[in-house]
Amino acid sequence: MMKKKAKILAVSYAAALILGLSGYAYAVSGTAGSYRSYNDIEYRRAMAQLVNSMEQLDSALQKGQYAVGTVVTSKVYTQAYASAQSAGTALSILPLDQYELEDVAAFISQVEEYAGAKVSAAADGIPFGDEDRKTAGQLAEITGQITGQLSELYRSLSSGGLTIRGPKLTGLRPNVLNESETVLEDEFLSLISDFPEAPELNYDGRYSSDHSDAYAGLSGLPAVTETEAMLIAQELLQLQDGALTSMGRSDGAAPAFYFNIQRDTGNLTIAVTQAGGKVLLYMNDHLATEEHISVEDARTAAGKFLERAGYEGFTAYEERRNWGLLELTYVFSDGEITSLGDTVEVSVNLDDGTIAGFDAAEFLRNHVDHEDTAPGITQEDAQRASIPAGLTVNSAALTYYTAESGKTTLCWRFQCQTERGEICLIYADASTGKQVEIVTDTKTLTM
Repeated sequence: MMKKKAKILAVSYAAALILGLSGYAYAVSGTAGSYRSYNDIEYRRAMAQLVNSMEQLDSALQKGQYAVGTVVTSKVYTQAYASAQSAGTALSILPLDQYELEDVAAFISQVEEYAGAKVSAAADGIPFGDEDRKTAGQLAEITGQITGQLSELYRSLSSGGLTIRGPKLTGLRPNVLNESETVLEDEFLSLISDFPEAPELNYDGRYSSDHSDAYAGLSGLPAVTETEAMLIAQELLQLQDGALTSMGRSDGAAPAFYFNIQRDTGNLTIAVTQAGGKVLLYMNDHLATEEHISVEDARTAAGKFLERAGYEGFTAYEERRNWGLLELTYVFSDGEITSLGDTVEVSVNLDDGTIAGFDAAEFLRNHVDHEDTAPGITQEDAQRASIPAGLTVNSAALTYYTAESGKTTLCWRFQCQTERGEICLIYADASTGKQVEIVTDTKTLTM
């Protein structure tokens, strides 16, 4: 499993990837000079957005030191949430490598999630306490320091005292022609080299300081040897002894043995966990360029692979068809109750029906034997509390809903239809009837 900061960066840099690709397309269609001008403008805009967003975030946290009552708390941290989100987006656009931004990106992403948790708490009637106000002050000290330094950088950039090196793409010269010039990237790195240590933030969120990265589904399982893990991999792939090559063991929250086999159609890689000998991951380099098999045949191939991998009790939940692949998400069902956090992913090549990929990380990370199997309120009471007028309930079922923080709640899952015929899903806490989640993008769901 990725480290906490790495997970944050994976989210923070999604926007950077999109912008990077669009910038590359622009460069191909135009000249190197126009490309440099384009990036100069984008980076300057990003710096302006970053400074403005950090100023607003600092302002919100300053107010948070004195917030009393749920109304003001909600207003203050709604501002903090939006400002942190905007700052994270701006930061991802700047021409800096991921590792260079690790501390700053991690801080901004955590503050964003922390603020969102406080807004949710206020909505539930939980006001700020003394510890919350103290934390706001500690965070404000950091944002105040960063904001002042960023403002100086931006003023220097606007007045011509700084220039931008920009990305080093093949065939394009960097923006800086005179290496003796003072460069934004270098000054930025100098600014963040001594990034202050942030206070521990404990809340209901995946970046919370007390959030565990442990794989619940592997807890207490006996360890297997590398030889035993290889036999499990061979049986899954229906290979003879000696066909697989060991790639060693990975460490982390779910230590696993990795094996590889090279074929003309592509390399196969499989990971088997040390705890319990569970198939964790499978990757096939071969990707389809044409489609020759039916979707139904692909579903059958995915189901058979799932069974061979030792995963039983799963139901297809979501299905996507992309680039010659059928990608299926399966969810675990314990009797009549589905666990939406207990998912495995299977991808099938639509040219020959081979498995392109398999990932059981989310299931092994989240799966536990639930004791809470009886709802606290009836379906009818939950429906009255959570379904607004104008929606027709087509079906209802009990479901374990797992939030991004890892918190699992027994819910009533209502499939609803609007007056215009659109489908949405509403999850209501099975103890209180309060809405937990709403899903409107239901085009790929199969259940």
